[in-house]
Parts: sequence; structure tokens; C-alpha cells
Amino acid sequence: MTLDFGSVTEDATEVALQQIISQTFPGLGPDWKTWSSRIGRENFRVIRRGGQVLGGLAFYKLGQWFGGQTLPMAGIAGVAVAPEYRTAGVAAELMAGVLRDLYEQRIPLSTLYASTQRLYRKVGYEHGGTAYVHQLPLDAIGRRPAVLPMHRVTADTRGSFEHLAEARARATNGNLQRNDGMWDRIFFYRDKLCYAYLIGDQENPQGSLVYYHGEIHDYGYFDLHVRDMVAVTPQAAETLWSFFYGHRSMSRSIFWCGPANDPLLGLPGEAPFRVDDPHRWMLRIVDVARALCLRGYPTGIEGELHLEIEDSVIPQNNGRFLFRVAQGRATVEPGGRGELHCAIGGLACLFSGITPANQLGMLGLLEGPEAALQLACDLFAGPEPWMADMF
Repeated sequence: MTLDFGSVTEDATEVALQQIISQTFPGLGPDWKTWSSRIGRENFRVIRRGGQVLGGLAFYKLGQWFGGQTLPMAGIAGVAVAPEYRTAGVAAELMAGVLRDLYEQRIPLSTLYASTQRLYRKVGYEHGGTAYVHQLPLDAIGRRPAVLPMHRVTADTRGSFEHLAEARARATNGNLQRNDGMWDRIFFYRDKLCYAYLIGDQENPQGSLVYYHGEIHDYGYFDLHVRDMVAVTPQAAETLWSFFYGHRSMSRSIFWCGPANDPLLGLPGEAPFRVDDPHRWMLRIVDVARALCLRGYPTGIEGELHLEIEDSVIPQNNGRFLFRVAQGRATVEPGGRGELHCAIGGLACLFSGITPANQLGMLGLLEGPEAALQLACDLFAGPEPWMADMF
């Protein structure tokens, strides 16, 4: 009997999916109402056999920044198959179905955090970037003055946080353009009381911070866990560290998510920070032509690449594409010589900038003449791809 992929349109289907996802991710059971409302029923998908729900998933409709431009992106979450139907190819068929669905919706990118990379590589995902959780002891920061005022605010002032997050995103690769549901996850995290601050002038802030107190340890100590923080000026960064240092009588460490080379790590000097919990997210190019056209590229570098792409899931991505870049933007049309060859997964690594084209060539993920590989290196060069969010 064939597998059928489809949307969730009835209460009974959602209940069946809830049971499967809650069995796979026990922590989601008590939080189902909040989690599902942030995503929206229209963004749940299931796979059935003979009318029986075998599994399903959800996706956040987000944006993701590459080359100073934001592209529509689907963040996959809650991929689950009932235990009795695992290892039978159901999950791969589920993922193939949602990718074809996203292509029809003209969503060019998809990102996820993988519990098993083998499954997602089968359908064209590859490493796209990182989410490093840094830990820094507060007493290692050192005394420093607060240069700017800090204003405690509520989630109602979210517009200022969005503006600052966009300023950070434009300067890097991989950051999210959050939707309402993802912003709710920042300000309202599980059962934690989150504290939100703007730094500097409230009308034109230079930084922002949302954090909560971790579990209380022996002798009443607790850690500080940052949900999001941005500093777009040196003064805002200094003020952040001064604020954290002021907690040292009751707090031991601060945890935050950032890139491996987070500029904030340079301020404490010789502080003994460590990467506490590194994560690697995976990227999938859903629509080759649309993704390449919407991405931004370095200004001052122009040229054309003759691509040949293999995609076993989305046939529209198969074949040759003539890719031209000028003045930081690209055009794509069918055809060309096909001299630079890669599977759809290799294109994801190149697109995000996590692996330069010449290194992809050494790994066998990208094949072509040296001149084309060097031009690809230049066109997709940029800051380390990372994001502060997990889903």
C-alpha cells in the first residue's frame, strides 16, 4: 500500500500527530498547545498509509540571511514517525513530500537541526552553519564601567529588538528573520521568567538583551542564560559585560549562543570561556534558481558560473544553470556548459559559505576547472554562517 503525504485539516489528524510527536519528543507533550499555536496547523504535514497517520512534521515559515539579503526559509521541526514504522523508509518519504510541497510554495530554502544526519542527507540537506553555546565565568569578565543606560522593557517593544537583530543579520550569514512564533520563543521560554532590556536611547537603541536565570545550585548560585543579545556598537558591548559582571555575587557563569569567533569574546581579555554545547544545522536548497537569485553577493566581484546540479527529490532542480553575478546580485537561466558539477547537498555548503568551493572540490562535493572553483570561492565568500535560534 502506498504512502500518502498531506496537510492536517481535521482535529482527529492533529490528535494522531500529537501522539506520535509527543512519543518521539516527550518534552513537547505538555507544551503542545503553545508549540503548535506558534507554528500554525496550516504548517503541519502528515504521512499516511490506508488513512492511518504514521508520522508527520511541522515547519516554521521564516527568513534566513545570506549575503546581506533575506530569503524565505522553512525551518523543519518535530519530525516524528511512530516507533513501529521506523526503519521502513517512512521518514525519507515524509521529508521528500515536504520538500516538494515547499517548492510549490516558492520557498527556496529549508533548515533543520538533525537528530540523525544520514536521513536528511538522503534528501539533499548538508551542513549549513553552526550554533555555538558559549560559557563564560562572570568573575573572569573584570570590572568595567557601564557606558550606556539599560532600560528594562516588555515584549511589547519588540520592534526595537527586530531592528537590532536585522542589523546583526545583515553583517553575517545564517541568522534568522524571526516570525511571531520565533519571537515568542525568545521572550516567553517555557516556564522561565525572561528579562528584556534595551541599551542606550530607547528610541534608537544600540543593543538589546533577553535572558533568564538558570536552576539554583548549591548555596543559592544560578547561571545566566541568554535568549538573545545584540550589540551594534562598542559602547553597547561594554555595557553588556558591565551588566553581567554586576551579577557575580549570585551568578557563576553566562551562557549565550553565537558564532565561533564571536566578537564579544574579545572584550573580557584572557577570560577562560568554553564552547559548552556546539550544534550544527543543515541547509537544503529547495529551489535552485530562486535561491541563487535572492541571495546577496560581494560587490566588486562579477562573473558567471556554468552549473550542473543533481537533485533526486525535486526534478526542477536537475540540469544546467547559467549563473551570473554583477553588482552584488545574481541572475539564473537554464542552460550553459555545465562545467561546475555538484549534487544539491554540495550546493547547500557552497551557498551558506560554510565550506569554500576549493575545499568542496577536495571532498568530491564539487567538481570543475580551477578557475571556476576560484570564482565560486569569491562569489560565496563571507562571514561564518551561524544562528542564535534552535527549533
